[in-house]
Amino acid sequence: RMEPSVVKLPSPEDVQLAYAEAASAISFIVERVGHEGLREIMRQMAREEPKGAKASIQRVLGMDFERFEREWKTYLASKGFKERKGVTLRRYKLKEGKADEERMEMEEIKSLVARNRAHLGDRLRERGRRGAALLEYRRALSEAPDTVVIMTRLSSILMEMDRFEEALEQLTTAKTISPDHPTLYTYLGKIHLKLGNLKSAKEAFESSIQINPFNPEIHRGLSKVFEQLGDDAMAAKEAAIADRLEKR
Repeated sequence: RMEPSVVKLPSPEDVQLAYAEAASAISFIVERVGHEGLREIMRQMAREEPKGAKASIQRVLGMDFERFEREWKTYLASKGFKERKGVTLRRYKLKEGKADEERMEMEEIKSLVARNRAHLGDRLRERGRRGAALLEYRRALSEAPDTVVIMTRLSSILMEMDRFEEALEQLTTAKTISPDHPTLYTYLGKIHLKLGNLKSAKEAFESSIQINPFNPEIHRGLSKVFEQLGDDAMAAKEAAIADRLEKR
């Protein structure tokens, strides 16, 4: 179904499953024939007509493709992968301003009760009622445990209240559920910077940039890290990137 492109797949779930299958197959091949074997498969694929990996895999691994698939599935089963409760696939679409971003985030909360509580928490927070907002976010999370959108809101309000260790606990849990969520790494960077953990702050901000390099806030945070590390050149570079992004 992936031919001629993953674009042909019907849903984000199918696309991510296809990437996961391909990545695990590559790991299996490397375990069997090493990186040189993988390179040889790639070289043969480049010469194959019609294009495809099947014939190259059969020649290099010395087995028919049906056996390859069976042994690959056995290899997968040996990894002991388990479904992680709360994990959802992020869906991307063009947004129009802050209000649209907030609406899209709220739609990720499946429980209507939890969504309403999170919305109330947002409104209370806007009015400066942090304690009440914190209570509503906790109630929302109890209705929809392992929901990353709520966890980020809860972490953010805890950070505003200087309760960094509690925020760190929420973010660490959220990262295991959604390891490609840039906001988590941005918040982790801010907390570690505040606590003076410069190495961890640098790693968190750099991870966030790898996911979304267009957020000036991340580059600004990384600039502060480099400044405290005494790397003035990198601090100036990141600050300049943040300035350019803010002018877009």
